[in-house]
Amino acid sequence: MGMVEDTVVKAKEAFDVAAKKTNEVIALQKLKVSASAVNSQMTKAYGVLGRLTYDMHVTGKDNTTAIDALLEELDGYQKELEALEGKIALAKGLKICATCGQKNSAASDFCGKCGSKLGAAEKQSPADEQDSE
Repeated sequence: MGMVEDTVVKAKEAFDVAAKKTNEVIALQKLKVSASAVNSQMTKAYGVLGRLTYDMHVTGKDNTTAIDALLEELDGYQKELEALEGKIALAKGLKICATCGQKNSAASDFCGKCGSKLGAAEKQSPADEQDSE
């Protein structure tokens, strides 16, 4: 019976590892879908911005208030996208430089862009750090 129990324990361990990996993949895909949705919203907003700007120049209609509101909206989308990209990089096991935001391999000790030391504290993207302040 010892051999059967060992097989059951090893099978359970294998299933646990597979379940953990599956959950990681699902979480990564959810982040990617969210980033895609934000990109889509940004594309639509840029289209509206283009129309407003075109109308303003062609008709002389003052659209500056609407344009300013749209620019603020786009800034919000950009921050949201940067935060999602940081989370995606972390989910992929990349280290993000706290100085410049560059994504580096997990094996890197120094940033490939600015040369700053990367440490165990590289758990948040720069956008996430701004959100927590």
